[in-house]
Amino acid sequence: HMLHARGAFAFVVNIVSGRKRFENEARGSRQASQCIRLNFSENVVGCTGRDRLFAFRDKLALAANATGAHVVTIDADEVPHLFGADSFHLNAEGHRTVFNSIWRIYRSLPCMARHDRAARTQISEEAGVSCALGDELAPLVGEAAGFERTDLQPGRVEKVGWAARQPNASLKFCIRLPRKEKEAHEAELKNRIFLNSKDAMKIPLTAGFPYRISVGLQASHPRNHPLFGVAQVDCTGSCNCMCADAPRSKPGCRFDTLSNTSAVTITTYLNLKVSEADPAVPALAAQAGCPADACVLQVRNAADNLSAASDGHGERSKVVVRALIVGLSDFRTLHMMGLRNAAMNNARRE
Repeated sequence: HMLHARGAFAFVVNIVSGRKRFENEARGSRQASQCIRLNFSENVVGCTGRDRLFAFRDKLALAANATGAHVVTIDADEVPHLFGADSFHLNAEGHRTVFNSIWRIYRSLPCMARHDRAARTQISEEAGVSCALGDELAPLVGEAAGFERTDLQPGRVEKVGWAARQPNASLKFCIRLPRKEKEAHEAELKNRIFLNSKDAMKIPLTAGFPYRISVGLQASHPRNHPLFGVAQVDCTGSCNCMCADAPRSKPGCRFDTLSNTSAVTITTYLNLKVSEADPAVPALAAQAGCPADACVLQVRNAADNLSAASDGHGERSKVVVRALIVGLSDFRTLHMMGLRNAAMNNARRE
């Protein structure tokens, strides 16, 4: 849905491992013997035989078709020459075959109309994670004081963000946390059997912080003017938040956006761990123009605190918000924890 709303085609590559893979794993494997003993039951995490793999294959195809994505399926038992010796990973010829299949479908499709910026991403709450980029942020804005919708590259393809140049400017987003999915996830876990500690740690929600929010901020280099500054991010209303790697007692998060290593402007992500607030607090959400049960995320231009900065860059007062990702704090959003580090290894954080 998200890719389609943004004018892109989506493809799902369904790779089905061969029997050889599971036969190899079964030899001398304690976990494999447990799977056999438990008859590869669906409530067992860590057991995947060919029968379960076929069920996943069919479910993925149904989900792809329902969302307008295109499916390419490749089965190791049907075309073993396209797989490696493990009957699991594609070899070079297998990758070429998948690419050619995608390219053939793509060439047959009509050109997509230019993306309508008024179009909104539609996604089921059951996904447990959603995102908003560019103009998709507008419906989430409850109050903007000093921040404005801005085309960051006028005269070319639109690149929309919410930008501020004024010290203490603030932008408040009304975020609905995926509470129903949280409850369903926790109820389902009660019936799960974990065969290894890695899965047992990865699948449950983070203790005390069942949600994650990632704020996409523009980051730049000292050669680019006007100079970028510091964003202060806080949460009120029905939630509390703090930097993903911060001590439990330190709310909010500050991020220096003048920290890109090359002379380009990129979007990087500030990751927050999020908890529910005291039920008496949500009334504060109304002050930000948000529903009473909303998690209110505020991005503030903290340029006023940099007036005495000694980094030699001079006045820095530009802050730009490009995107938001909201989800449960489990494997569905775990990749968010590496987005910022992958983009900027030398990010300055206070």
